[in-house]
Amino acid sequence: VGAAFWVGTNRRIMQRASYLEILKYSFLKSKILKYLSSGVALLSITVLACAVVAAHPSDVFAQETIKIGGLILVDPNEFNDLGREKVIDYVVDKFNADQAALGGKYVVEYTQIPIAFNVGGLSHAEQDLYQKVRNAYHGGIKYFVGPSASSSAATAKAFADTTNDAILISPSSTAPSLALPRDSLFRLVHDDEAQAPEVARLLERDGKDHIVIVQRDDLWGQGLYNAISNVYPGSSALVTLQPSDSVTSDSYYNEVAADIRDEVSRLSAVHGPSSVAVVLVTFHGDAINLVQAVLDDGLDNVLGAVNWYGTDGVAGNTVMLENLVVSEFLSSVRFTATIFEAEDNAVSMELADHLNQYSGLDFSYRNSVYDATYLLLDSVIAEIELAREDVVARDLVRLVANNELGHSSHSPDRTPGEGALGSYSLNGAGDLYEPRTYAALQVVDASGGSFEWRDSMPSRCR
Repeated sequence: VGAAFWVGTNRRIMQRASYLEILKYSFLKSKILKYLSSGVALLSITVLACAVVAAHPSDVFAQETIKIGGLILVDPNEFNDLGREKVIDYVVDKFNADQAALGGKYVVEYTQIPIAFNVGGLSHAEQDLYQKVRNAYHGGIKYFVGPSASSSAATAKAFADTTNDAILISPSSTAPSLALPRDSLFRLVHDDEAQAPEVARLLERDGKDHIVIVQRDDLWGQGLYNAISNVYPGSSALVTLQPSDSVTSDSYYNEVAADIRDEVSRLSAVHGPSSVAVVLVTFHGDAINLVQAVLDDGLDNVLGAVNWYGTDGVAGNTVMLENLVVSEFLSSVRFTATIFEAEDNAVSMELADHLNQYSGLDFSYRNSVYDATYLLLDSVIAEIELAREDVVARDLVRLVANNELGHSSHSPDRTPGEGALGSYSLNGAGDLYEPRTYAALQVVDASGGSFEWRDSMPSRCR
């Protein structure tokens, strides 16, 4: 039956697994096939398989349009997805070109859904993002790349969880509180329970026993602050920072900078500046505004005497480097930030070469965006080809990512679960399990009066 089903299609979309192979594997590996244990179910498979064989080829290979949406943060002055969308565009164009060349039956229709950060004080259901995800879903878009920020992911998830088939695959949401099994959110990144020890090891390496943590006051910032506090062996002081879109006072960042100065002065007076550090749990807009306030108010005589550190909210961000005054200060304080980053491979290098044509955009987590888009598409393909009314793509995402479900993929030279991140897998919460590598990127003075990010611990993180 399997051979007859795929006659004439062995050059299409990859080495296709037969329909019966899919069913057989699902019987062994997935909850899907508990239903198949009954004789009635097995009989229904036989009838269905025979019907498929008898079907006319033009019916079997009718074109399937897969509609996906990108939940794109568009504020150029804040953490945004303007660079990440270039990756989505690249995958969609590549997928459709591959399908056309191979005579495949799938085509992707992509829609950008511009979003902003959550408005403080509103419930999830009152947020504009919630309404946009709901409207897109009822307009026929059930599968989304993003959101990238954890606060946004929580709101999008609040609606998606009310359905049984909507999927969100975030490339960079890391809040530990969102690591939940059997929900609509999957993440191609580790949560911050994994990043926090990397921050602690970096501080330990540099002999920083006392830190002042500047924490963005949102879901991500709170979660990462708690994770760092749980593993960092030294003492810490906390300075909270409101998200930039909530700031109404022109002097707000000057006030926060003064608070940081006071805490650093207090710790330095007792322990000496060499053992004290500032750790930013912020996005790049926050960091730029803070450093500018430090310089404007002449606080660099104190805050420039200690080292500064950051996390994935800023690591590798190119927008920060465009402000030369800010970059010069960050270089002088040896600003170093941790971020999840997989080892390079042929796919990730090809992607990086493509993105070199764009300048001034943040391409952090580009590999996660690339694989999130393909994982979304492969999961929908698996649903279509499994052809079971009681199975939706959301049930298959983890199996597809872990290469545990035999099915056809989008391309003849790619295996599900292998991409720009290398060979990756998801854990029980639907978050990245492997690979588990981090980079520690430092702002350094490059030639010609410019600045760049450079990995300060390549032997350990690579």
